[in-house]
Amino acid sequence: MAFSFLGVLLVLSQLGCGGGEKAVTLRLRLEKGKGYVFESSVNQTTQGVGGSKTEAEQKLVTTVKVDDASEGKYKTTSTISDVEIVSAALGAEQKAALKSQIEAVKLQIEYDELGHSLGSKTPDAGALAATMGAQGVGFMGLHYPSRPVKVGDKWSAEFDIQEVLGSMLAGLKAKGSTKIPIAYTLKTLESRGGKSVAVIAFDMGGEIAFTVDRPDGQAAEVKMKTDSKGEYVVDAATGLPLESTTTGRNDIDAMGQKISQEMKILVKYRG
Repeated sequence: MAFSFLGVLLVLSQLGCGGGEKAVTLRLRLEKGKGYVFESSVNQTTQGVGGSKTEAEQKLVTTVKVDDASEGKYKTTSTISDVEIVSAALGAEQKAALKSQIEAVKLQIEYDELGHSLGSKTPDAGALAATMGAQGVGFMGLHYPSRPVKVGDKWSAEFDIQEVLGSMLAGLKAKGSTKIPIAYTLKTLESRGGKSVAVIAFDMGGEIAFTVDRPDGQAAEVKMKTDSKGEYVVDAATGLPLESTTTGRNDIDAMGQKISQEMKILVKYRG
């Protein structure tokens, strides 16, 4: 009888019936006056019209300065530095001009503790600045769950791609929804480097259709399919993304001309 009872206990423990599953409340907790520095690298391959193929690599450093922190809301100013561009498709002057444009961008974004953007400004107005300011996919791309979560739990958000495209293309008109769903899953809770971290997987994808006004007054029809997957390692105490990896693909059909882009993005918190 003693042996049988021990066997039951072992089976129950393997099934996780002990009720000890841990939940975590993930919130963005930033310090007023502090600058948070992130290093990013982007590798992109574009397959263009007629089979042309270009590859590009970009590295940069983003500093997010917290101008104000009050009642779970954070007003921030983001600046970009140390831009490096490698691309056979661009000459030295083009690279230098693009580097200057990117490093001139200043983004003022207010976030809540769930990572939602409450509004953004781009004091240095321009198409590039407006595009970057409109992206607003959470804090460094992350939205936090509104409830405590356990390993395996899921939550969702959405990204309105029209806000980005609208700042790039004049006369853009959506045909149907332009909101792209994002699904998050808490994969693991673990300890790394003395910190309690949450490993979060995400999947963002969808298809949209829209028209763009051409100079001749005609409307060009465009279809786009986007699919991105990746993973975040998040400091459970502060909500800071310590590192993230993203792989993605965009397929664009503009009046029968097809372009595809594949990319890999790595981001690491430097301190």
